[in-house]
Amino acid sequence: ASMSSSLREVAVNTLQLLPGNPEQLLVCTGSSQAFLMTVHGQLVRSFSSGKVSGGDFLCATISPQGKYVYCVGEDGIMYVFDTKGGQLESVVTVSDAPVMSITHHPHRNL
Repeated sequence: ASMSSSLREVAVNTLQLLPGNPEQLLVCTGSSQAFLMTVHGQLVRSFSSGKVSGGDFLCATISPQGKYVYCVGEDGIMYVFDTKGGQLESVVTVSDAPVMSITHHPHRNL
């Protein structure tokens, strides 16, 4: 198979540089996983809602100091992950309606 036939287009909902490490990016593709990748495309870590359906991430962001990754799912739940270890730290229901974007307060690393 040629390279072009093995590649598929993926929608990217969020693309954000990791604070303090411009060589890494947070990538949210509208699936149940978000990815921390190098700028060269190498996977560093993945973050998962753990759901087979209803948990696809619509948007994501990183805390200002890069300690946490926040992903909001189509289920209206915000999933909070530890950036370094990838562990799910917390889940919080944030909305009954679809969420279009998320941002972190620029001066607080809650």
